[in-house]
Formats: sequence, C-alpha cells, structure tokens
Amino acid sequence: MATFFHVNGLKGMKRQLAAGLRTGGSGSPVRAMLRQWGTRYARQVRSDFDRNSKGGGDWQRLRPSTVRGRRKGGARRGGVTRVRGKRQRRSAILVDTGLLKAGLRRGQPGNLFRDVPRGIRVGFTENRHPGGKSYAQIADYHHRGAGRLPRRRIFRKPDSTTAQGMKRDARGALRRMMRENAS
Repeated sequence: MATFFHVNGLKGMKRQLAAGLRTGGSGSPVRAMLRQWGTRYARQVRSDFDRNSKGGGDWQRLRPSTVRGRRKGGARRGGVTRVRGKRQRRSAILVDTGLLKAGLRRGQPGNLFRDVPRGIRVGFTENRHPGGKSYAQIADYHHRGAGRLPRRRIFRKPDSTTAQGMKRDARGALRRMMRENAS
C-alpha cells in the first residue's frame, strides 16, 4: 500500500494568488483580503484622525490666531463657546470646513480607495479641494509639515489591533484558497 501526494492543489492556489494580485481579480480570496485590509486601515486612520484632532494624540495644538480665524467659532468669540456653563473649544485640529476629514470616508469627495496591482491604495485623491489644491496635496502639507505648518502625521503604520485583523484576513483567504483547490 502507498500514498501519493501531488502539487495540483498548490498550482491552483498559485493561479488564484496571481489572479487576486491583478487589479481585475474580483471574486478572488486574495483580492477580497486586500480590500478588507484597506477597510481596516482606513478605519484606523479615521479613528486616529478623530483622536488627534480633539487633542488626544501627538498633533501640535492650533495657534490662537488660527482658532480666532476659524469659520466655526469665528474671531468674535475666539473659537470658544459655552456648553452647560463650561467653556469649550469649537476648533478641532485639521477640521475647519470638515472636507479633509470627510475625505477619509469611502465614497466621499477626496477619498481614495482603489485596487492596484499587488495591493490596494487608501488615502486622498488628486481631485481639487474647493480651496484650489488637491485633497492629496493638502493632506501631504499637513502630514509632512510645510512652511509654518507643524507636522501632523495622518498615515502611520497599522497599529497592533489592525495588524492582527490583517493577519486573520490573510489566514482566512489562505483557508478559502485551500478549500477551493483541495483535490
């Protein structure tokens, strides 16, 4: 009696992997995994942006002159309002008109979520912001710091929770490919 092992299943997995890494590989477990990675990462970026804009992260606070000039709160009130008798700032960091923050949401103007060969691209588009510059340019100025703008990093490495989720997604894609190619 003998057992025979063959690599036909591995060849099928290799074909699925190659198809999923092409941009037209819809329906592939690999392409689905990459899209899920993009969704996970975009969620982390939005969460980090919210925390940092409210002063809970490592972004430098707004200058008083910036707060005074804000559309919300305005120069007349110095960007401060009263809520239940307490003074509260109405100016969040990098949130004036809300367009840049909205650009972090899929489907919103300025948002980029695109299949690319061997991956997924998440970020801001080159579409023009109402101020004249592109969303990507404005985000880049703030991310790197430019001129008098302090550096406020928007995109960072995935945190441990996001990375763990990505690993689970990869294991799930591998299991699906193994099931689909089992002989």
